[in-house]
Amino acid sequence: MNKLDRDWMINAACKDMGPELFMSEKNKEIRLAKAVCAGCMAVKACLAYALENGEKGVWGGTTERQRRRIQYSEKYKHDLSVVKNIAI
Repeated sequence: MNKLDRDWMINAACKDMGPELFMSEKNKEIRLAKAVCAGCMAVKACLAYALENGEKGVWGGTTERQRRRIQYSEKYKHDLSVVKNIAI
């Protein structure tokens, strides 16, 4: 997936929301952003996109810190498809 492959964004629950909620560092807003992601059809594609492109904020139901953990896991180093098996 590359920066131009954004077809999944059409189905994203956040598509009509402003970015402020997803870029906040406040715990309450992070929880709210993750709640939006929890009901989203595009959550796995969103997470894969964020992992591949180093996005900031909440993407795919994860924070930057959570995505760093995924990136440094041994599975991620071998195969980006590990995203398909992550429970959000």
